[in-house]
Amino acid sequence: MNFFVEGEPIHTRCLSVGLYQADAGVVRFDAKIFDLRKAGWMPMGDGFQSAGIVHQMELAGDVSAETRCLENIRVRQPVIAYEPSSESEGESCRDPAHLVQSFVGESLNADFSGKLSSGLGGARACSHILTLFHCLVGVVTRALDLESASGFGPRRQSGERFYYRSVFVDGVCGDGDRKLQLSLNLSDVYTRPVEDVDEPMARLARHDEVRAIFGVDVKALQISEIRLGERLRGEEGTSDGIWNDRSAEVRDLLGHSMVSGVAGKCFGLFSAPADRLVLEGLLEVAPGFIQCLAALMDRTESMGLSDGSGNGRRTDLATIGGREDSCYMWRRESPLLKVREERMRGRASD
Repeated sequence: MNFFVEGEPIHTRCLSVGLYQADAGVVRFDAKIFDLRKAGWMPMGDGFQSAGIVHQMELAGDVSAETRCLENIRVRQPVIAYEPSSESEGESCRDPAHLVQSFVGESLNADFSGKLSSGLGGARACSHILTLFHCLVGVVTRALDLESASGFGPRRQSGERFYYRSVFVDGVCGDGDRKLQLSLNLSDVYTRPVEDVDEPMARLARHDEVRAIFGVDVKALQISEIRLGERLRGEEGTSDGIWNDRSAEVRDLLGHSMVSGVAGKCFGLFSAPADRLVLEGLLEVAPGFIQCLAALMDRTESMGLSDGSGNGRRTDLATIGGREDSCYMWRRESPLLKVREERMRGRASD
């Protein structure tokens, strides 16, 4: 099921999760998220951000295959939005990274995602780490369900990678910067044990995919177009290479805001266990859209956005930043928020 986009590439968000056989009964994970901005520029505190890699963050650790308890976890954030600066009073996006350690010993069960959102969501930590952690939980759950059903685990070699998810959300801008197309590509690969096969291609046990395309009215921030497809391959009774067009199931998203409530709407539309892969793919689109929108912040005039004064002035880029309490750096009373509020008050008095 091929979806074609046309316009200027402005941003790519990529998430990847690899699972490896470690010691007996232990699964090692390696999860990464990065944002590659292909256009645009904007001030960031007392720094300046242009096109390039704007976020790069990683989670690694071990999970018990039997109990699904998180045994250990490590965080790396090589590239972040806000390094320590005078405006942030020395704070940075890395400051709340230690909070992930509070989940060691927790079981990755049905309640875990709620605990994640409570412990890392909003003003508590980094939204990108939270997004990556949610993705990791979905992959571990799906992979260990397959391992339990297949019985492959005991025959795997130490260090063998047996599951890999990649997710791409690509943004393309067209129609005078007023329309944004978002393409979603999710791919899950599950392999048989190395010792079970004679040649590499025979290792493929499953290959499951979700693809979608969203059209977004940038001025209204609403979904104007959506198509969705799913393909499951490698297991008897699946579509075996035939794309299942599921576009009719997401018609209720047309006209919906892309920046508020879309995740809850997706949970309502795809609540069945069999729809979990589709749901996990769709949940990546809105966070990817926010990153694409940031790539357009230097084009506020052509996008039809204004400063609200009615005189057609461009939005003052010095006032742009995260929503209040959207993450640790933009929590209420944070240094960056105070600086922004001071600038906005100064502009209003001009």
